[in-house]
Amino acid sequence: MTLGEACEYLSVSPSYLYKLTCTDQIPHYIPTGKKIYLKRSEIDGWILRNRQSTNAEIGQAATAYITYGKGARIE
Repeated sequence: MTLGEACEYLSVSPSYLYKLTCTDQIPHYIPTGKKIYLKRSEIDGWILRNRQSTNAEIGQAATAYITYGKGARIE
């Protein structure tokens, strides 16, 4: 998708998206050296990269840590 389409998809301004591409914070392509293109699947992955745990998940992890030790996981 083009930069404009990606701006609409992400609901961000073009200047913000340019900043993200300029600092290589979001995956993008510049095949001809001018126009910026982004892949929808990579944008989705970029959006989902910093998932925030719920209070319940944090509580479960804390309980597992106290009960079973450092490497314990609750699934």
